Amino acid sequence: MDLIRSVPIYALVMTAVWLSTVPTRAQGVVETPEIKALKQHVEKGDCGYLNEFTDKNIMESGAAGVAARIYALDALTKESELPPGRRVCRYHDRRAALLVAIRLYEAAAETAKHPFEVVVSIALEGALGNSWRDTLAHAGVRPAMQDLVALHLLCVRKEDDAQRSIPIWERKDNEQPPIPFWEWMLKDPRSGSRFEFFDRQLEDYGRSRSCTSLVGNAKPEIACYWNAVEERLLLEAP
Repeated sequence: MDLIRSVPIYALVMTAVWLSTVPTRAQGVVETPEIKALKQHVEKGDCGYLNEFTDKNIMESGAAGVAARIYALDALTKESELPPGRRVCRYHDRRAALLVAIRLYEAAAETAKHPFEVVVSIALEGALGNSWRDTLAHAGVRPAMQDLVALHLLCVRKEDDAQRSIPIWERKDNEQPPIPFWEWMLKDPRSGSRFEFFDRQLEDYGRSRSCTSLVGNAKPEIACYWNAVEERLLLEAP
């Protein structure tokens, strides 16, 4: 039986390895003996080998470490999001997989564009549910607090399912109720941010996946709360 009939784990693994070794691909980094062996066992559907490989390499550097982490993250993905007819080996240590996901999420916050950013978000949502940012923020993960601050400020015009079903050209954006925080930012000379294009950006951002994935309505008060919590953590840090 094929390990995966639709989208092979190997393809995901090799994509991740390729992304992490672009500068040195000409030196044959991707085709290391470990990676070749991994390919063979993936094609055989050897879940035991994949678990052992991941246990050994999940915290290591290099192509093998990248492959192990991607395989671990795949175990956190929601079953409902997998292609139909797909039989998958799932990494046995979900706790280790979640720890890797959180560490990669923190690493992604330190860079402008992290290659695993989307994969990590999908994995965290699969493991912790739609409110995964809130869960991590309450656990003291600072990037989650920062994300919540940004989302609750920028998603004030978040659309619900009913609004998204209306074609863009039929939407009446000019009938949006005023938002005190942004009214101040856009109109009060003391805010220092009187740029009219912000108003248009709020409409566009409200339709983005980042905003639609936010649980509940965006509230500036929540942004202020998490901003204060993070500042307190910084002050208390040794």
